[in-house]
Amino acid sequence: MSAYTDSTGRVRYGFASAEEMESFVATERRECLGAEIRARREAIGKSLRQTARALRRSPGWLSDVETARGGWSRLSPSTLDEVVGLL
Repeated sequence: MSAYTDSTGRVRYGFASAEEMESFVATERRECLGAEIRARREAIGKSLRQTARALRRSPGWLSDVETARGGWSRLSPSTLDEVVGLL
């Protein structure tokens, strides 16, 4: 039997629904990508504010993207390309 965390943050045992698994995987992907963005930003010695300014975004937006909190609804493929190009 496997364990998973549902959308309310509770650990459940058994089988997850397809919707719950899809949500879990999407969250994991956002967290991995956000961590990679932060690591690359830090590797080139740029602050959050400097990077946000270069992207013409708010520092809060970039922080949300890096921590997989929010911002993702406004992260279009072209904006992601811009982030990748900058870092």
